[in-house]
Amino acid sequence: MLKTPKVSVITPAYKAARYIGQAIESVQAQTLKDWEMIIVDDASPDETAEVVKRYLDDPRIKLIRSERNRGNGGARNLALEAAQGEWIAPLDADDWFAPERLEHLWQFALDKGTLMAADLMLQIDDNGESYGIAFSDIWEPPSQATCYSARDYLYAHIAIQPLVYHQHIIDHRLKYPENMPLGEDHIFQAQILLKGATLWVLPETSYLYRIHPSIDGKRSWAQHRENQRSVRIHAPDGRYTGRSRTHPMCQAGLATHVNNATVCLFCSGAEA
Repeated sequence: MLKTPKVSVITPAYKAARYIGQAIESVQAQTLKDWEMIIVDDASPDETAEVVKRYLDDPRIKLIRSERNRGNGGARNLALEAAQGEWIAPLDADDWFAPERLEHLWQFALDKGTLMAADLMLQIDDNGESYGIAFSDIWEPPSQATCYSARDYLYAHIAIQPLVYHQHIIDHRLKYPENMPLGEDHIFQAQILLKGATLWVLPETSYLYRIHPSIDGKRSWAQHRENQRSVRIHAPDGRYTGRSRTHPMCQAGLATHVNNATVCLFCSGAEA
C-alpha cells in the first residue's frame, strides 16, 4: 500500500516551458521531503510537457496531459482529482517556493489546528526586480501570524496561495470554477472559508510570484488594483455586511459560485 504524502503540490501549466523547470526544482528543494507534485499540461502548444518529462525520474513528480485546453480552473481540478496528499498546495507553473515554505506552513497548520494556512506572495519579474507584496488593496500585510475569517477574506480581497487540508475539500465537494479567464483561485478559496475553515497568514514571503506579460492571467498587483470594481457582500437575509473588491471579469463567477454557500455578492458600479 502506497504511503499518503503529506502535501500534494498542484500545478496547471500552459505555455510554461520557459519557467516550469524552476517551479519543479523549487519543490524538489523543499526541506519537507514528503510531497508529490502533480503537473497538468493544459494542451500547451510549446515544449512544456517535454520539459516536465526531464524530471519524471523523481517518482514524486507526476505529469497529466489534457487533450484539450481547460483553462486554469479545469487544469487545477484535474490535479485535485489525482492528488493523494493530506494537504493541497497550489503552485503556478511560472512561480516558485522558497525552500522552507511547505515545512513551515505544514507545521504551523498542525500546531494551530487550522484547515488553511498561507504566507505572503512576493512579486518578482524576470530580471529579479521586486514589485512588493501582493496581499490586499485595503489592508496591509500582517506583521505576525494573523487569523482571517471568510468575511475578512472577501472584504479585503486577500491574495494568497494557501496550504489547505485536503479532506475539507473532499468533504464539501469543492472544485475550482471553470471557463473563467481570471479569479478561479479566489472563488475556490472563498468556498473553502465559507464551508467553515479559517485562514491563518504568516508574515513570511515564501511564495515567489512572477510578474511578466507573457503568461495568460498574470499581472502585477498594482495593475490588478487599477482594474478593480466594488462588490457588495450581503448575508442570506439581504443585510449589507461589507464590501469586497474583485476584478470585473470575475464578478459573474463570484455571484454564481459563492451564492450557494452562505453569502451573495452583487456587483456595484458606484461606491456606497
